[in-house]
Amino acid sequence: MEIRPKHFDTGPVLIQEKFPVPPDCTTRQLHNTLGPIGGKMLLKGLYNLPTLERLEVPQSGKEVSYAHKTKPEMTYIDWENQTTMSIDRQYRALHEDFPLKSYYGKILVKLRSMVPVTDQIDESILYHYGNTHHNLPPGTPCYGRNSKICWIKCKDGWVGFREFIIKKKMTASDFYSGYLINDMYKNNVFTSHKNHLMEGVLDKKMTAAD
Repeated sequence: MEIRPKHFDTGPVLIQEKFPVPPDCTTRQLHNTLGPIGGKMLLKGLYNLPTLERLEVPQSGKEVSYAHKTKPEMTYIDWENQTTMSIDRQYRALHEDFPLKSYYGKILVKLRSMVPVTDQIDESILYHYGNTHHNLPPGTPCYGRNSKICWIKCKDGWVGFREFIIKKKMTASDFYSGYLINDMYKNNVFTSHKNHLMEGVLDKKMTAAD
């Protein structure tokens, strides 16, 4: 690693190792896996430093990507523009430290325990809405009685959550009983919130949590 004026971590590559990222890996899981590997590489690099310096390879500017700082707005979901895969990546990258958030009407809701995006939407929803479920606006919540999961419509499908936090933690069933069928709230939808992730932070093919 070299430090230059107004630049950091710009030096040539002395030692490198490729690692296949496991499917559905989260940020913390990846951190815990790569830590020991990186430690061994560091020791190997220092031990063989004179030899490695003669074989150094300049970094390719084309393959470099900027690691953005995590900001509070990154935890909000843009239901209108984000896909199921984008929300899945957002969740895996952030949820262990910062829960995803969205406003249900004027109520701030933290979304927890997201189900895998490969899970099929609850059959009871398909039975209730039929083919029209594709036409519901993004942010529409639907409770699956069979799965006990709250599904929320996004740009290209549905994502499901088992837990919510509104002042206190509650199950999807609690959220359904207290809000989705409550006359005061039942016409609300989850509103889209710009989070800048679609500008290339998490919506690329490869991310830190892929």
